[in-house]
Amino acid sequence: MNTSRIIHLPCTLARLGAIALLTLLGAFAVPNDARADESSRPQLSRPELEKLFESGNALFRAGVELYKSDRAASESKFREAAGAWREVARSGKISNADLENDIANASVFAGDIPNAILAYRRALSIDPANKKAEQGLAAARRSAGTEALLLGAPASKEENVGALRGALDAIGAFARAGADRASEFVSLRALLVVGSVCYVLFFIGASVRVLGLRKVHGSVLGILLLCAVLTTLPIVMREVHNSRREEAVVLAANVTARNGPADMYDPAFKEPLRPGLEVRVEERRGEWSKIRLRDGRAAWIRSDSLELV
Repeated sequence: MNTSRIIHLPCTLARLGAIALLTLLGAFAVPNDARADESSRPQLSRPELEKLFESGNALFRAGVELYKSDRAASESKFREAAGAWREVARSGKISNADLENDIANASVFAGDIPNAILAYRRALSIDPANKKAEQGLAAARRSAGTEALLLGAPASKEENVGALRGALDAIGAFARAGADRASEFVSLRALLVVGSVCYVLFFIGASVRVLGLRKVHGSVLGILLLCAVLTTLPIVMREVHNSRREEAVVLAANVTARNGPADMYDPAFKEPLRPGLEVRVEERRGEWSKIRLRDGRAAWIRSDSLELV
């Protein structure tokens, strides 16, 4: 038997394992329907993206210069700057918290608070520990008057759930809270790197032990596996939760929520939904989306009146 092939086998298996792990984690990042939607839209080349980004910078600077002398013209420049940067992020498939913060800040200066909330939420989805996004989002929520119905707060006592489901929800909420707490101290990218390294080392050690090339203590393999699980668990929990429950922001004004997916149904609430309201999307039927508020109330609104975080 060729011993050189045996020696190289663990490294090859480790590479394949690492590729599989990264592919799996990457698959959680974007829902399938979002990928299909993005692929159908035209993409800009790199020079075009750079030109558009610089155009956004120039528009923002022009807005700052006009801010004191001509407020209306200033807001128009800020709105155009936010639009240019938003197109850069979309067309370039760029996930950057700083870029989303820039979009949010330009939207605030333009008086477009709903789009600012959306951009701040996207910044936090990329970097949950981003303090600028946290502070900006809190201020934008106060401005929009949507603090009373923020997602993630406990549901009202009127919502009736079974004991088993309630227990499972409580366990899931505890795990997500732990994942969010971990991401406050260590970036998700650092956790992914550490977890991948531990996984690869575990795979190499296990392969070497199985092939009998060298004695590897089981305790070492156990520590490596435990480290890999603990470091990747926050990422998996967060991405699985986000992929199962899509969250969105209502961008349109005077949106009437209805009891069913058609205009013929009665309004679900006495007043229209406030622009900037953060909701959870649970179902889609044609041009309509079923949303749920923090207090457990559900309703249907037109899909074009909101945008996914």
